[in-house]
Amino acid sequence: MKPIAIAIAIKAIPDVETGRRLHNIQNLSDAGVAKAMLHLHQQKTASDNLPVYLQKVLVIALVRERNGKLDSTVLSGERMNESQLLKEYLRLSQGKQQIAWNGQVFEYALLQYRLFKHNIKLIPDFSKQIDIIDYLSLNIASPLPNLNEILCLLDLPHKNNSTNSINS
Repeated sequence: MKPIAIAIAIKAIPDVETGRRLHNIQNLSDAGVAKAMLHLHQQKTASDNLPVYLQKVLVIALVRERNGKLDSTVLSGERMNESQLLKEYLRLSQGKQQIAWNGQVFEYALLQYRLFKHNIKLIPDFSKQIDIIDYLSLNIASPLPNLNEILCLLDLPHKNNSTNSINS
């Protein structure tokens, strides 16, 4: 029997509620708080990416094979709150091997923080996770391609970079 696996990708936004408390920012809009969080983090670290504990899950995309075809599910924060979104992710991924592009640094770490924040007791089996960047970096010496280039290599849906395409 083939192992059951799902690929996951997460879209996150700044956790403005935590940012508001952490930096004592009360009189700004959510967009203003997000901008202030990023600015303060850039001053501290020179990084453009907020740490995962200051991010909130907005979307989880899951892709799995069903009956020989790829099937995708998108869990969106526009249709449910973050706690519901995480519980649905756990339900769909329970017992399945998970594959992510940058999982150890982003997806899996973010999920752990957000599950902890929402006091969700069902903890995924992180030993069943595969981080593609980690896997590839152990086996090649050249610089790693980005996710879009790997999707193109595998003939999967990807962003068409028409500015670099060669016309015949």
